[in-house]
Amino acid sequence: MNIITIANTKGGTGKTTTALNLSAELARLNKSVLLIDLDPQGSLSKTVTGEGSLTQFSGIEELLSNPKLNPPEFIYETKNKKVSIIPCRSELSEISLKLLMNASFFSLNKILKKIKGYEYIIIDTQPSKNILMLNAFAGSDFVIVPTNPGIYPLMDIAELEKTIIETAENSNPGLKLLGVLITMVQRGIVYRQLEADLRNYFKEKVFTTTITRTVKSEESALEGVGITELDSKCKLSVNYRSLTLEVLERIIAPRYSKGRVK
Repeated sequence: MNIITIANTKGGTGKTTTALNLSAELARLNKSVLLIDLDPQGSLSKTVTGEGSLTQFSGIEELLSNPKLNPPEFIYETKNKKVSIIPCRSELSEISLKLLMNASFFSLNKILKKIKGYEYIIIDTQPSKNILMLNAFAGSDFVIVPTNPGIYPLMDIAELEKTIIETAENSNPGLKLLGVLITMVQRGIVYRQLEADLRNYFKEKVFTTTITRTVKSEESALEGVGITELDSKCKLSVNYRSLTLEVLERIIAPRYSKGRVK
């Protein structure tokens, strides 16, 4: 089982979209996938279960607050039969405060160890370096950092990479930065230069694949499915198929170690 956290301390970088479409593409390759929504806003949960029906589900916040509960009982199907989810509700914010007060960095890890039968677990996180993100890092094998081209993302990602390395050194030696994913790519000289800056700074850590900015991603989110399930021939579908193959290749590759690419 491979556990991948999607993380960035900055909002609006495509974390939830990445989690949704990566899971859909892995499912298309006949991989069994479990999504875990660790963002109190619950965007991923609302996307795949429907915002109106979310109140009918029990969420990850209950598992984090009561270690005696059985995690498999909190797993629900999505529209994609190969993809399941442990959703979250807004109460997760209150639970995160309790985790912080008790310095509980391994609560999620204990839950993950009780889950079997999935080849991939993908965790969507809140855009903040907080106790929930640190719990995700403590229980994961890999981290993918989506980012849109810009000046400030360089500093944000560098700081996040430092946290990944510290986690690998102090509590989870298996944790690796799988890659930086450039999202919301647009035409224009400015965007090309910003992308070049990211690649020059992070070098091989940046995925070759980039994700095009298009309304198709919003359409797939509204439907609660990956973009390939709506339009398998559009450019965005090609982007995510390419990303998924690159993710699988990097998971196998031995040169990704201790938070940084060698």
